[in-house]
Amino acid sequence: MLLFLGAFLQQFVDPAFPQMLVLAASFLIVAVTTDTLWAVLAARPGEHIAGHRSHRLAGRMAGSILIATGVTLALIRWCGYIDGVGPG
Repeated sequence: MLLFLGAFLQQFVDPAFPQMLVLAASFLIVAVTTDTLWAVLAARPGEHIAGHRSHRLAGRMAGSILIATGVTLALIRWCGYIDGVGPG
């Protein structure tokens, strides 16, 4: 974001210092407000799910997906199908 404010945005604003200061301050206020809101809203369901049985189910599902992906990649490599080219 610093790259955007420092390089890209300067092409469209007057190089006067107060205008950039107002834009940077307003961006900071919006960013802090939205990040805080997301953190507060995400904490409540997280507390509810943490001790719940769905937490264990989600962990098992994620583990199964990772194992299936690993097996698939191993079979692809073992069969010789790399970059869309068949065995040989």
